[in-house]
Amino acid sequence: MLDALIAQLPGAKIDENGKITVNGEFIESLLLNGKEFFKGDNKVMLDNIGAYTVKNIQVYKGHTQREKWTNDPIPPQHLTMDVKLKKEYSNTWIINAQGGYGTSERYLERLFASWFSPKTTIAVSANANNLNDNRQPGKSDSWTPESMPSGESKNTTAALTYDHTNKSETLKFNGSLSAISASTDYNSSTSRVNFLSSGNTFDRSFSNSNTRLFNISTMHDVYYRKSNSYAGGLDFNANYSKNKNSSSAISGTFNREYADMSRQALEAIYSAPAPGVLESVINRSITRSNSDSHSSLISVSPFFSYTIPNTNDALTASAVINYNNSKANLWNNYDINFGSDPEPAQLRRQYTDNSPNYTLSMRGNNTYRWTLKRS
Repeated sequence: MLDALIAQLPGAKIDENGKITVNGEFIESLLLNGKEFFKGDNKVMLDNIGAYTVKNIQVYKGHTQREKWTNDPIPPQHLTMDVKLKKEYSNTWIINAQGGYGTSERYLERLFASWFSPKTTIAVSANANNLNDNRQPGKSDSWTPESMPSGESKNTTAALTYDHTNKSETLKFNGSLSAISASTDYNSSTSRVNFLSSGNTFDRSFSNSNTRLFNISTMHDVYYRKSNSYAGGLDFNANYSKNKNSSSAISGTFNREYADMSRQALEAIYSAPAPGVLESVINRSITRSNSDSHSSLISVSPFFSYTIPNTNDALTASAVINYNNSKANLWNNYDINFGSDPEPAQLRRQYTDNSPNYTLSMRGNNTYRWTLKRS
């Protein structure tokens, strides 16, 4: 795929998140046939565009779409990588898919489909798996299978991107929509022996945690221009995320070993103890926590530019309006018992409620650009 091809370029490196550097300098914009492609998520393009479809790759100091559209004569430059496709892969669909099912109910489903033409680009991407680890051996020397996360993770993603310019090149719009749903379930149990001069003690502990994440984000840009004098547009961004986490842990310390003790037995040790177990308890503790949070963000940024005819002088106006809404709450519980006493020696409850937080900010900018001399 494209990532392997780019990695062969002199001085080029790609990290596991899709960040590209060339001779140590960060690639700020990754383009496909001169157009943005899943803006902000290089990995979709790197993992799904086949190397055999690529004609060449150009690296240069370039400008953003907004800077090009307003004909700014002195815009800042950004390091850009533009992947050019072979002619036979224009005006056509490129589709690849992958699926699999294995032991322990492991599965993988992936789909990518895209249409490229000189004026229009559209692509969809979807992925669902519970493989926990998506690193690939051979991609870099940092691949470490022993670092694979514990527990079971399920991830589902879907994304859409589009880009279109009309024939007269007076109207252009592009955007993307992506959604992510992820969950992780983790369970562990531990047996430990503490070697003490006063006599050994034995620990049994169990823990579990559940994490749920949902995120949806979208961004859209519309640009319009009339001749070389008027240009304007609107950038729109929105994001919503929701997180829900819960965890619990129970542990007990005894003056004798219970290698076969289950979590259920440890939870019921004071209500329905097995014969002789209660007399050997040194302590038992239980902790629980839950958290729930959500946040949303909407950003609107209109802009306008007017270039005075027969000059390089221009009047520009822009504004940015941001609205943010967030809320979170957290609950913690901690109990500890000593010996055979069924009444907890310590009982703690903590609840935190972060009331809704609303933020609205607006700012604007008006400039007059006067060019004294062009070299």
